[in-house]
Amino acid sequence: MRMGPVLRMIGHLLVAVSLGSQTLPAMAAGAEVRAPAIVQTDEAVLLTGHFALALSPALTDAVNHGIPLVFQMEAELKRSRWYWTDETLYRARVDRRLTYNALVRNYRVSEGANGRNFLNMEDAVAYIARPAEWRLPTGQARTGEMIDVAIRFRLDPAFLPKPFQVVSFGDHDWRVDSDWRMFRLTVPPTMGAK
Repeated sequence: MRMGPVLRMIGHLLVAVSLGSQTLPAMAAGAEVRAPAIVQTDEAVLLTGHFALALSPALTDAVNHGIPLVFQMEAELKRSRWYWTDETLYRARVDRRLTYNALVRNYRVSEGANGRNFLNMEDAVAYIARPAEWRLPTGQARTGEMIDVAIRFRLDPAFLPKPFQVVSFGDHDWRVDSDWRMFRLTVPPTMGAK
């Protein structure tokens, strides 16, 4: 008879844990590189990197207090060579800067000379993590060739104010870095070619 209340308490505990786990965010704070893709058109070979980003509460608070955050998407393409070190075909970087303007209460994401405003942080972060596309120089990659692709997505601490640069090295909440992710891709035939 005493097992009834104990089993009931365990049942309630299991239900509470399962309901609580459903409310957790889908991704912990950090950056993630998802599978890139190579597409060949008549004009060029394009590399598209796909990303995911979630900010920690410390970074969200920093942006809301006027500290700009610069995120970098870096790509490096190499051709394997058995007789020497790998040949670097292409290396590029895209910087996206997130700022908050307290006067008009909006977030701004800038990439080069272009920028876009958002009313909430979630939309701005989603815009930062949108795919980046790099155009390879003509003749660098041939159809059917295997290419090693390395991609990285990170918060660049060099653009933070000096006191926050020191904090970013020791505090996990300030470190947003996917590290280099390696992929081996084959250059497909030209789209629409027969």
